[in-house]
Amino acid sequence: MDGLKGIEQNDRLLDRGVMLKMERCAEFLARMIKKYGRQLHGKR
Repeated sequence: MDGLKGIEQNDRLLDRGVMLKMERCAEFLARMIKKYGRQLHGKR
């Protein structure tokens, strides 16, 4: 059973890392939309 707990903890750490990367990506996209959104909208 202890081995399974170790696996679950590793999964949680991986999930946290993935969530942090997704948050950074979302923040970057928000900055780019704020900065360039009007330029892209005007070229439609």
